[in-house]
Amino acid sequence: MKQIKAVIFDVDNTLYDFMRAKRISIEGAAEAMIDSGVNIEKEEIVEKIYALCWRYGIEDEAVFERFLKNEFDFVDYEIMGCAIAEYRRRRSNVMITYPMVRKTLIELIRLGLKLGVLSDAPRIHLYTRVAELKLNKYFNAMVTADDAGGKRKPDPAPFLAICEALKVQPEEAIMVGDWEERDMVGAQNVGMVTAFAAYGDEWDIKEPMADYVLKNNVFELVNIVKNINEIGDYNEPITAEDH
Repeated sequence: MKQIKAVIFDVDNTLYDFMRAKRISIEGAAEAMIDSGVNIEKEEIVEKIYALCWRYGIEDEAVFERFLKNEFDFVDYEIMGCAIAEYRRRRSNVMITYPMVRKTLIELIRLGLKLGVLSDAPRIHLYTRVAELKLNKYFNAMVTADDAGGKRKPDPAPFLAICEALKVQPEEAIMVGDWEERDMVGAQNVGMVTAFAAYGDEWDIKEPMADYVLKNNVFELVNIVKNINEIGDYNEPITAEDH
C-alpha cells in the first residue's frame, strides 16, 4: 500500500450531525408557521416537509413554498418568511462539529497531509456549511458535483476530481464518510483507501464495506494514517472536547 498523502472527508454526518441539525431546524420552521396562523399539528407539518425533502432533495430551497402551496393552494409569503427565518436561526445554533473533528484536522495537517472535502451538496451550500462549521481554513480543496460535470458519488468523476485538485493519486488518499454505497464503494472503485464514519451512521450498518471503521469518533483516523504510513502510534489520550 502506498503512503497516504491526503485525507478526504464527506461533510454531512461525518464532520457534523446533519440529520440532527435538519430535524431541529424543520421543527423550528413548523413552530413559526403555527405561530403565524397555520392550523396544523407540528408533527404533521414536520412529516410533510420531510416527505417533500425526500421527493425533491434534502437541500431543496423551495420546500416551505411547496408545503404552503400543497396545503393552501397559494403561498402566504409572511408565513413562509417566518418559517425560513426560524429555520435559519435554529440551524445556526446547532451547526457544531462532532467531537474531536478540529483536533483531528490539526493532527493530520501536522503529519504533512493534504485535506479535502467531497460532497454531493450544491457548491454554495458546501462552502457555506464548511464556513458555518468554521473549518474552511483547514482544507486544501473542496469538490462538489458542480465541479465534476454534474456527476455524484458513487460515480468515479467526483472522486477523481478531488484527487486531481489535491494533486495525489487515488491510492494515496483515504476517503472518510458515513454513506457506504456512495462514499465507501465509490472511493474503493477508484482505488482509494476508505474509512467508514460509524459514529455518524444513521442506518446502523453492522459490517460496512470499508477498509477501516471509525467506531467512536473521527480522531481514530490519526492512528490509522500513522500506521499505514509506518510512523508509529499516536498515544495522546483522546478525551478532550474540541468544540
